Amino acid sequence: MRYVKDRVNRETLFLGRTILSYAKSWLKNNRAMREHFVTLKKEQEENPLQFYCPNGKGQLAFLNDKNYTISGMVAPNRTGKSTCAWIDLLLDIIPCDPTWKLFTEHGVKFRPFAPPSDGYVTAVATYELVNLKSTIWPQIIRKWTPVKYLEEYGIRGKGGRPINWKDSPRIQTKHLNLWMMYYSMSQTPYESQAIDRFMWDEQPEEAKFDGADERLRTRNGRHVFSLTPHKVEGRAETGAGTFVHDMALGNTTKGHSIEFYNCSLLDDVPDWIYPEIQKKAAFRKWVEEPIKNHDEKSRKEGRARLYGEWHETGGLVYDEWDRAIHLVDPFDIPPNWTRYRSMDWGRVNPTACLYYAVNEIGDVYFYDMYYRHNALVSESALDIITKSGNVRQRNGRISDTRNSEIVECYEEVQKTKFVKTVLDSRTFASKQPNSSLTIGRLYQLNGLYVRPASGETTEATIPIVKEWLKPDFNKIHPHTGKPGKPRIFFFRTLSVFIKHIEHYINTPVVRKGKDGGTRLAERPRAVDDHDMDAFRYAIIDRPRYIDGYNYVDSLDEESNTQNNKRPLYDKYTGY
Repeated sequence: MRYVKDRVNRETLFLGRTILSYAKSWLKNNRAMREHFVTLKKEQEENPLQFYCPNGKGQLAFLNDKNYTISGMVAPNRTGKSTCAWIDLLLDIIPCDPTWKLFTEHGVKFRPFAPPSDGYVTAVATYELVNLKSTIWPQIIRKWTPVKYLEEYGIRGKGGRPINWKDSPRIQTKHLNLWMMYYSMSQTPYESQAIDRFMWDEQPEEAKFDGADERLRTRNGRHVFSLTPHKVEGRAETGAGTFVHDMALGNTTKGHSIEFYNCSLLDDVPDWIYPEIQKKAAFRKWVEEPIKNHDEKSRKEGRARLYGEWHETGGLVYDEWDRAIHLVDPFDIPPNWTRYRSMDWGRVNPTACLYYAVNEIGDVYFYDMYYRHNALVSESALDIITKSGNVRQRNGRISDTRNSEIVECYEEVQKTKFVKTVLDSRTFASKQPNSSLTIGRLYQLNGLYVRPASGETTEATIPIVKEWLKPDFNKIHPHTGKPGKPRIFFFRTLSVFIKHIEHYINTPVVRKGKDGGTRLAERPRAVDDHDMDAFRYAIIDRPRYIDGYNYVDSLDEESNTQNNKRPLYDKYTGY
């Protein structure tokens, strides 16, 4: 292993299962062997495909089972999954020799070359243009494709033909017609070119796949996927919960026959690619330590990173969410806890309001929720106040200067006192049609005294919420007695909220970089997200426990009027 890894003093030839390593000085002084080794090196450089050896049974099965129109290699990083997918395409689109070691020694079945009359048209797509330029082209396509089929494109340095990366990333030779695409491109390239073989490096957007699929059908083609099963930060279409995952599970077929294969980093990758000492370190990081720390989130990610299993929580915005940790049985909120409300308003879309309380040590409990479609401001204000356990009293009237409308004014009489009610800041400042009053002011006039929530972007605030959800395994959970205590808890009776947070996933977006180029990013999908926004406003407002805050006006039940103020509860006297 030490010889193989020495790239300074030694030359190493990787000829499938045969690895030849020799000192450069030895070859220089050994004239009898020099010609033989020079010939072997030339064979490796000109036709590396003949020496390709798949890593493990999963990759071998993937290459040999061609009875499907969609096949995929699901594997962690550093397993050679993208290379394996490209080899699969090469075995179709160029003529091969059955005497190559690939077929005689490495278990891959020989495929007779049977191209269409006008030749194969092939495409490779990946996340970004920079990934095409830095990885897919130099380390996979050019590295493994026989030089004669790349022609001038395969020549390194002087004499090599450059690729037009800016306008048309394409390789077109006598034997090869390859289009190179990336997911931040517009939809048009995926709809316009008919393809025989399409390789998808990682998971694409569903719309781009559907566009390419319709064009591929006209040539009776086949899709090949190479993808990472764990969630990749910033890439929405990774992990479980995507349309590709649904195809792998058999939930949808897109009209194809489908099979996906797995490759394990620990079991299938040779030590000279991923050293044994690093495999042991990875096992400690992703298996032993999460089990020791009761860290279920890291354990699931580790199963994906090491064994190629689908990262089941990977597509969620809040993948820290765990029912066993965050949900608690309902109980009566102690009267000294500090209460808050957080809202996201919708005229046609739902209006959501979350009720939450903070205990003496700063833990936040979400205990109730208001959620209603098509609610007027006046209706939702009254509903939210009533659900809070409070009442309204009339407090005069004002005239709307724009339309001379008389607006009745109310005030909330708080038997259950709330420190603050925050409302989406943009909604707070927006005006109703034909009115001079903002939504925030209308809520206030209807008795619900709202304040604007933080105006920070969703992308900037979600990481903060994730930190509050993340359990600390050095602390004991107050309800289960087990290690792992978050800062936020939810009553398990919040069924609508629970459903929405467990389906709150990321979606890909294209953003412009400082260099003027584009890149793929992700943001939460705007579906059933009104309570998710209210949740975010609540945490960004940083709710805290305020000792002795629960002083309220006493309520005359008969007249619904307020009398002198008195403390509802005092933690020292109990009165």
